[in-house]
Parts: sequence; structure tokens; C-alpha cells
Amino acid sequence: MLLNFLSSCAIVLAQSSNTTPTTVTGNDDAAARAAARGAKIEALNKAADDASRSHGKAKTGAELSELKRSEVKNRLLAHMLEKRAVTPALQKQIDNVRADENLSTGKRFEIAQLADMAQRHEKKFASRVEWLAEREAGAQELVKEFPNEARAYSNLLGVALQSSPERALPLARQILDSSADTETKDRARALATRLTIDGKYLTDALEGTPGYSAFVAPSREQMVVFYTWQPEDPASVKRAQELGAALPAKVRSYGVNLSRSISTALKAANESKLPGVQLANGRGYDHPIAVRLGLTLPGSLYAITRDGHIHNLGAVSDLNAAFAKLN
Repeated sequence: MLLNFLSSCAIVLAQSSNTTPTTVTGNDDAAARAAARGAKIEALNKAADDASRSHGKAKTGAELSELKRSEVKNRLLAHMLEKRAVTPALQKQIDNVRADENLSTGKRFEIAQLADMAQRHEKKFASRVEWLAEREAGAQELVKEFPNEARAYSNLLGVALQSSPERALPLARQILDSSADTETKDRARALATRLTIDGKYLTDALEGTPGYSAFVAPSREQMVVFYTWQPEDPASVKRAQELGAALPAKVRSYGVNLSRSISTALKAANESKLPGVQLANGRGYDHPIAVRLGLTLPGSLYAITRDGHIHNLGAVSDLNAAFAKLN
């Protein structure tokens, strides 16, 4: 989120009268970044001070609430950029804004979310597991405080997507049982499908899906691979290219593009030389096979061996070794 507030800046290099070009060094870059950071912190603190000084000018309770919200938001952002701990005085202001019924739920949630981020920002974690546990605790608190705010469940889904399968599945199911919006529930459902599909038979997973026999029949003769990608995600394109290089001979592969534009996806697949047949129907992930298999999230990769078993390879780093073991 902080990166949204740090715009890129142009560095103007002064030249001496003899027009000798100035060499940009790593130290120069670091100094420029530090200067930009300092300028942003100064601007945020000024905005907070301006809002604070304007309290007495508010004509209504709603105007005063908005000024207090603006002050707290800018102070939180400045604290995070400075890597400073939230002071007791600022914490009191945060608590007051979170409880201010003059503000919309969305605006109160924004402050609560920033406060949660600020608490983690100032801490040092011993491991990624510890960081994820802290992030999950914060996300759960936001869900409890704002049960009807869609972004609260989106936060929780973000934790689930980064967690181990053992922790991610309960979180996905919690979201499915909640009042989350349809899009978040669809993504949680796809995650749950992806986490529980490993080891299942393709025939069982696709039974009743229109056109499923076209995918089941070839799998009895050769390994079949499904993967997801989208042109807007360079990492997914690179992963698909790595997959193409690692695929054993005589393996049938299908790419499920997650782009809204079929033409853009097909053009990108051709230019990037992505492997296999590309599945697309309206918006890529609307393809019934993709939906049934949970292939609606970036980074998904399944291999179906000749015995019909589905193997989830999404988290595998050494694809060559994985295929050698399965083939």
C-alpha cells in the first residue's frame, strides 16, 4: 500500500560549465530515494497538521469527523514510512475514528486496516510463519469488527493464499460460510478446490461437466497437464514458459488464461510460445472445466497421470524432477 504513495521521481543531473556528464552511482540513487521518502513524509505530516488545525472550523459533526479521519490517516502513513511505532496519543485518535458513527463503515475500516498494517510494520518477525500468524490475527480482528465489509474478507483471503495448505483450507471455508461478497467467495471456493483436489480421479472431479470426456479420454493414454496464466502477470507467463521447457514428450497440455480478453490472451500465448491448447470462453476462467477443477487462480498447475490421478504441482519449484517422478 505504501508504494501507492511513493511516486517515481525524475533525477535532474546538474552539469558543470565544461559539460562533463555526471555519473550516477548507487549512492546517488540511494540519496534520491531518501530525499523522495523525506519529502513524502513531510507532505503527509503537513496534511495531518492542516487537518488538525482545521478542527475548529468544522461547521458540522460530520465535517469534524472527516477532518479527524484525514489527520489520523496521514499520521499513520507517515509513521509507517518513518518506521515509527504508533504512539499512545495516536492510538487514542485511531480508536476514536474507528468508533465514530459519523463516518461510513468503509472509511472506518480503512483506518482500522492501516492501523493493523502499522502494528506489523514496526515489528521484526523471526520467520515468515510468525509474520503470517500475526497477519491472520489482524485480519480476523477486522472481520470481527467489520463483518459486512467486503475488504475484510478479501484481507483474510490474502492470508489464505499465502498460508500452508493445512491453514489455508480452514480460512477458505470460513470465507465461504461468511457474508463475503460473491467474487471473494468464488476465489475462496477455487482455493478450497485446489487444496482438496490432489489425489482425486479426474473422472470424479469432472463428472457431469459439459465436454469433460474430451479431457478424460486422452489422460488414459498420456499425461495431461493444466496450468493457469494471464498476459498481465509476467510471473505467470514465465512460469508457463518454464513449464513448456520441462514437459516430457507426448504430454498433452492445456493453458487456462485468466484474462478478460480472449484475443489478447491468444496473441500473448503465441508470442510467448506457451505450451498446449489455450482454453477460453468469455473470460478464460468461465470455461466449465477450469471452474470445476478450481483453475481460476494464478499459478495453478495440475498433472493428470495415466492412472487418472490429479497431482497439484502449483507449489513445485523443480518441474523437471516432478515430471520425471510422475511420468
